[in-house]
Amino acid sequence: MKAISLFAGGGIGETYLEDIGITTVVANELLPDRAEIYSHRFPSTQMIIGDIRENKDKLIEIAKQEDL
Repeated sequence: MKAISLFAGGGIGETYLEDIGITTVVANELLPDRAEIYSHRFPSTQMIIGDIRENKDKLIEIAKQEDL
């Protein structure tokens, strides 16, 4: 199963998702330092940094490409 993480923070909420078969393919976080932590923990997840309102079209595009 594939997922998208909005308001991702440092990825604490995704800690055990891969263990149960959920792969987060794209994530969005407003704060660069938190996004950096997330990207370090989940290097295969595409991270979009910035305001979700300004990045919604990009997030939707990626979600459609990944068949979410």
